[in-house]
Amino acid sequence: MTNKFLQLKALKRIIDDLQPFQVVLEHIERSKNLSSDDIMIFRSNVLGSLRHFSYLQFEAITAFPEFDRDDDEIYLMILALYEIRYHSKDVALYKVIDQVLETIDYMELRLDKEVVSEKLKYLAKNKTKIPNELKSDPCAYNSLFFNTPEWIIKMWINDFGDDQAMNILLANQRRANQYLCCNSLKCNKDDFQDDQRFIETENGEGALEYRGGSFSKLNEVKEGKLFAMDLSAQIMVDNLKYFEQQKILYIGEEFSSTVCGVGVSSKDYNVEIDALLLDEMIFARTKNLAKRLGIDNIKPFLGGVDLMLTYSEYANYDLVLLNPLSSCLGQVRRRPDVLVTLSEKEVNYYGRSDFKKLMESSKFVCPGGYLVYFVPTLTSIETSNVINKFLSSNSNFCMEYSRMIFPNEYSSDGFYFAILRRNS
Repeated sequence: MTNKFLQLKALKRIIDDLQPFQVVLEHIERSKNLSSDDIMIFRSNVLGSLRHFSYLQFEAITAFPEFDRDDDEIYLMILALYEIRYHSKDVALYKVIDQVLETIDYMELRLDKEVVSEKLKYLAKNKTKIPNELKSDPCAYNSLFFNTPEWIIKMWINDFGDDQAMNILLANQRRANQYLCCNSLKCNKDDFQDDQRFIETENGEGALEYRGGSFSKLNEVKEGKLFAMDLSAQIMVDNLKYFEQQKILYIGEEFSSTVCGVGVSSKDYNVEIDALLLDEMIFARTKNLAKRLGIDNIKPFLGGVDLMLTYSEYANYDLVLLNPLSSCLGQVRRRPDVLVTLSEKEVNYYGRSDFKKLMESSKFVCPGGYLVYFVPTLTSIETSNVINKFLSSNSNFCMEYSRMIFPNEYSSDGFYFAILRRNS
């Protein structure tokens, strides 16, 4: 069994079976007992192939037109071309070819090994030429260049204009900043003022940018003094209003850190937080994070809105936060599978589904209370359209504040939030 076979297996599960990329990678790493060096190569090649998928797929199909775009043979060529294009200094060409030929034998693929060897040697010296008809179409050309489906580029142009669409595409080519949040229950942001590992940011009251690689092994993180929370989410949390004896309902399908951020920010008030979490993994992460941070006023529940009705009546919360599932187009730098697997049909589905969830969540807001809707995405369908449709259907709510944060602003996630108030 070759490493290329495992990489191909991972790509198929992520792209064809639509399994979460982190789940796929961790499962294969554990089940095959890979060494630390093998894990590094395995992750690098799979994630790198996803990040450059559009152009690599274009090259593979051009070189082997007899195969369909989702055939195993094309996926194998994508993995090989990624190493040839982006790791030529680290991996000798003959080693890449040898691994590919071994995989062809192991999987009994429909590839002539001599032809594959010659074509890979040629492609190592020559990039595939882009046809003139593609060059003359800006959206089609940028789709290849920025590894972004053409329909997404057109959607961003329609939603935000040419300049902002290009800003998003350019920002997605750069690595996102790593942001941590200071847990004011255990420390103060000023404690890190002279620490060269962290950079203070003007945006986000407890936000610190970390540039030292992986933060999971930091002692400050293990001790609960700092925790991972993107700056965009921190900006939203800073815009919320807290008061004594406040009752908060958090309904989350994507984040575990945001509810803990609310818990930390409301520490000076006698606040009760019911956290309704629809995913077992997010439920477990939220419990563990709250324990590590020393937050004792969050009561987590595993289940949907219907479950909350067995514990609480409608119009019983001063603040309700809703984080439904979304296309996650604001997180493509951290989730390279999104641009490869997302469809236009899914975006439209999220828009309809999120509106229904917002309607149901609004019933828990008491008169004079607040309803907050937030998603890490960059589409009007899932953001402003949902809010506008909701407000036109609910005259007892009004807009207090809304904001779309683009990834080019702070090198953080693309993120939208809206704060609505129910009339007294």
